[in-house]
Amino acid sequence: AYYYAMQRYNRALKQRNELLRAAAARPALMSTLDAWDEQLAEVGADLVRRRREYISKLSLVAGSTHRDIASDRERLEIQYHPNVNGERPQELMDALFAARETDARRLTTSQGQQRTAALSMRLAELNVMHDALGEWPVLMLDDVMSELDPSRRRQLLTHIKGIQTLVTCTDPDDLAGAETGAVWRVADAKIEKIG
Repeated sequence: AYYYAMQRYNRALKQRNELLRAAAARPALMSTLDAWDEQLAEVGADLVRRRREYISKLSLVAGSTHRDIASDRERLEIQYHPNVNGERPQELMDALFAARETDARRLTTSQGQQRTAALSMRLAELNVMHDALGEWPVLMLDDVMSELDPSRRRQLLTHIKGIQTLVTCTDPDDLAGAETGAVWRVADAKIEKIG
């Protein structure tokens, strides 16, 4: 259920970002943003609730295991702190509305900041592994480009240059400027090489 909720959230987020970019040329389109905000808020509230429940369970089990391994000398607690603290769709709607002006200026939802932080940690892991092993691990990025503005996309591509990377995306234009060894399209349960 979480996986399908995440898919719905990512689809709505992608549509919202496309609308923000289109609205830069046609401001009248901003009036339809409410529909995408409602979808994001509804599914987002469900995701926040599910994450809280999961982290709560995970914290109990990890804390107990940690105490055992550390002979009861240490405590471990895992906490979930979303940047919108609430599980009601209205709270998320309010946050989306408050960020609307900034999002319109950036032409993307501020989700890109969170994605950038997560990517920065992943790239740091790659560098640490490279330093320890003397070779780059294979990097896999699943539909990250749609959540990044063009500037962040370019910077990410610069950082992964020379690293074998598998990237999935729904819009090939998201990879503009990337060095590609092979491009494959998946459609109607068929895979074809297109570049």
